[in-house]
Amino acid sequence: MSDMETETEGPTPNPEGALLQSGTGAGPERSDPVAPKFKLALSLPGRDIGGEWLSRLTDEAPAYRSYCSTRNRPQEFTTYEQGGRTYLQDQDGLWLSHEGLFDLLYMSYWNNAVAWRIEGRRLLRESDNAPLTWRYKRWPLAGERNWLQAGGLQENILDVQKVEL
Repeated sequence: MSDMETETEGPTPNPEGALLQSGTGAGPERSDPVAPKFKLALSLPGRDIGGEWLSRLTDEAPAYRSYCSTRNRPQEFTTYEQGGRTYLQDQDGLWLSHEGLFDLLYMSYWNNAVAWRIEGRRLLRESDNAPLTWRYKRWPLAGERNWLQAGGLQENILDVQKVEL
């Protein structure tokens, strides 16, 4: 390694708050390989949100397969603590994140991981306390109409319950 190069260990925050991981996009080595697994049950009193679990749209058009909704197989999560923040990793090794245009939730690599916390019956994005919300929208080529979003309409804030497996 030259004098100009520096070795970095672990993730490095970028200005937007997402984390950049050196090496592969797989994420950090976990020090807690037996962390408890859990699912997130979702509800919005008085509304049909299309299902009851935070899940991934694995049966949609390829452009939407990483996005999160309330139908399909529930994601099974474990938590990972880094720098006082909590990140959620699913059973496939992907991390809960959101895209920048509409704040829709999706599963991605560690370099896009976003910190979350459960406070009471809310799932909050740690960077700005945006709550998990439900959004009903028809996107091109997508059969799904029930989407999960961070910071949407106040009347669509979802109740979240952590269900240990």
